[in-house]
Amino acid sequence: MTSITISHTDKIVSYTAHKLLPNPYQEIKHHFSKSVGFIHIIPSIDYEGICRVLITPTEVHEYLQFRELLITAYEQETRPLPEQAIVGQFLTGDINAEPSITYCQYLSRLDGRYKDWDILNIIHKFGDKITDPVASNDYYKVIIEVAKLKRNDLIGFKKRFELSIEKAKKNELVLPYRIVVPRTGCGFVFIPLCQNAKTHKSIALKNLTLAHKYEQKLTKCVGISFVSDGGGFFCIDWCFMEFEWKYSQMIEEKLKNNFPFREVTSELLPTYYFNSNQI
Repeated sequence: MTSITISHTDKIVSYTAHKLLPNPYQEIKHHFSKSVGFIHIIPSIDYEGICRVLITPTEVHEYLQFRELLITAYEQETRPLPEQAIVGQFLTGDINAEPSITYCQYLSRLDGRYKDWDILNIIHKFGDKITDPVASNDYYKVIIEVAKLKRNDLIGFKKRFELSIEKAKKNELVLPYRIVVPRTGCGFVFIPLCQNAKTHKSIALKNLTLAHKYEQKLTKCVGISFVSDGGGFFCIDWCFMEFEWKYSQMIEEKLKNNFPFREVTSELLPTYYFNSNQI
């Protein structure tokens, strides 16, 4: 059974307003409770729109944090604004600017690029393909780490996943692909394997996941191996490791004598893109 520590809870009241509800009450965006603190008050139609635009759990959570800060700093200015203006300001990342109806245009001009980062078809069915070094079939920790990714993280994830599929399909021997998400402290390593390595795929998956975790000094790492079964089908296995990093002379020597990876380079990608129309 997975043990999960909740570090922050977003408190939301979502409602459908009666048509006779006076406008001043429909403009209420929050309530501050002495017992639980800030509570978001969002009409259900607006909350559905938020989830449709932001989609990933991390982005929704970050929006609610942004919304709380903005409303706390500009309570009177945000009160008459539609939710779309607050979402648009969130997309720009400008928490210090005074809220304005003009931020709605950022929402209308958002270029979602969903095909670049949508990985629903990748993670839809993989729970039975976990290779766990601690002999547990619990795959929720993998789901949690993937759920923490924002769309710019998911672009890198999907790109390397699909590239690994391509290399495995060609039965091509290549070095693993990998990424690290400093914000979450988790690494991901994508391991295309040739068909003749199929019988050793579990060992390769565990060893390379550990190597990536160690080399990048991470506490968490997800490994994914790919082997072609022929006929367009693939065997894809997942592995999750989580424990404190400790120096190991044995691993140091193995990495020094036979480094199995490409070098990691740093890249800062914007979270949101807007279409080419000038804003």
